[in-house]
Order: sequence, then structure tokens, then C-alpha cells
Amino acid sequence: MLFRRREAEPWLERVRVMVWPRRNWMRSVRYAKLRLGRMHASPHAIGLGLAIGVFAAFQPILGFQMLMAASAAWLLRASIGAALLGTFVGSPLTWPVMWLASYHLGAMIVGAGHQVTLEELWTALVGLSAIARPEDLGHAGEAGEALVRQVLYPLAVGAVPVGLMAGAAFYVMVSRAVRLGRR
Repeated sequence: MLFRRREAEPWLERVRVMVWPRRNWMRSVRYAKLRLGRMHASPHAIGLGLAIGVFAAFQPILGFQMLMAASAAWLLRASIGAALLGTFVGSPLTWPVMWLASYHLGAMIVGAGHQVTLEELWTALVGLSAIARPEDLGHAGEAGEALVRQVLYPLAVGAVPVGLMAGAAFYVMVSRAVRLGRR
């Protein structure tokens, strides 16, 4: 290959670069803007693709967000590349804020009487990892059902309107920016 490294980069360094860029954040943002502007699609398709990716980033289904964004973009005839780029709005730095907003809105929508605080959420997640031990399998059903009812259900319900609002905002900004940039 023409531009390949002589020595392969260690996997830990590749993971670090995914979370924290080598140069700085502004350079990465400029690069993403250039990539969006150079896509061979209409401003509507690029904006819609990015909006789909942002919506998918709000969903609490880690590992399936890119698949969800690409398939939805394909079905809606939006830019698949922009949809995949839009999923990068969700990162380990932004997920706590996104999920807290989604959880609290979802708890209001489903009428959850008791809203889980950050400490209780952490305790529930740590408790789930402790259930994985073979001697505690008898309690797995009760704790798993409580976690789904108290945390995951409101989180999934709240992620839909919050993701739609964020996606709509990104659609308006990006489609206008691409139109202006192409003039």
C-alpha cells in the first residue's frame, strides 16, 4: 500500500487516538467540516444523513449505532458517509450528558415515580456486573428486571425525542452550511 506505516501502530495507541486526537480538537473538527463539504451529494442528503447519525448516537445501544445510522440512511436515501460521521457526536465524553438528558425526559414521559440519581445508576450498573458471578445467578432475574424498569426503559423512551431534536438542529445547521459553502 502506498501510505502505510512501516511498523504497525500498537492497538492501545489506536484506541487512544480514537478518543483523543493526536494534534488537537479544532483540527479534527475542521477535517470533519471539509469532509462534509466535499461529499458528492445534495445538501439535503448530507444534512439528513448527519441528522440520522446524531439521532443514532443518542440511542443507548452501543455497538449498533453505526449499523442503525447506515441502514436508516440507506432506507431514507440520505448520505451514508454523513450518517456514519454523525454517530461520532456520541463519545465517552458526551454520552453521560446525552444519556442523563434522555433519562430524565424519559422518566417524565413514562411517569417514573422515582428518578435514579447518578450514584444509584452507578450502583445498579456495578450490581449488574457483580451478578455475573455464578454464585449470584439466583438474583440475576430480579436485579435485571429492576434495572430495565427503572433505568433502561426511561432511557430508551427519552432518547427518541432528545435525539430527534438534536438531529433536527444538526440538519438545519449542516444543510445550510453545505449550501453556503458550495456557493
